[in-house]
Amino acid sequence: NGIQVGDDFVKILCRAARRDRVAHIRRSSVIALGTMFEGKGDSAHPEALKTLRQQFLKGKGNMSQNYSAIALGKIGGETAFKSLQGVATKERTQRGAYATIGLAMLCDKLRDKKDDESAASMRIRGLSTLRAVFKRCKNPQIKGGFAIALGIARDSEAGPILLEAMKKTQTVGLRGYIAVALG
Repeated sequence: NGIQVGDDFVKILCRAARRDRVAHIRRSSVIALGTMFEGKGDSAHPEALKTLRQQFLKGKGNMSQNYSAIALGKIGGETAFKSLQGVATKERTQRGAYATIGLAMLCDKLRDKKDDESAASMRIRGLSTLRAVFKRCKNPQIKGGFAIALGIARDSEAGPILLEAMKKTQTVGLRGYIAVALG
């Protein structure tokens, strides 16, 4: 948003994200950190990255964890990638679904960096992870989140996978999420 903030303000937001007793303040602080350092990758403020990783992996409240996944996806970089990919690969939960959405946001930002070998490799690894977790997931509610992640990532190779899943499932909600992902 162009507002210049100093180190003290970042520390205040990090503290609020970790310790505020009001869930709304924790969630809002996480969102603010993700927005402030969007696209900065591993060069983002170290305390902000540490706080977001901690909140994502062990934070108070599901939504603070989920919003931290989105914030990490906005920031990007290898640190965020490893955290998001790790949870996305292991968990078939709501947090796992948010991890895939964060990972998809990160991968989508890398689409235009085809000349950057490291970024291209990260995108390929991320898309491969997203496709694999979608294929393996049996829970239609969680699988719907994984489908949305494939749509956010704009993965051209995911189209046939999504169409096949749409043909096979009788779950109306999942079919709707797949349709959105294909759109």
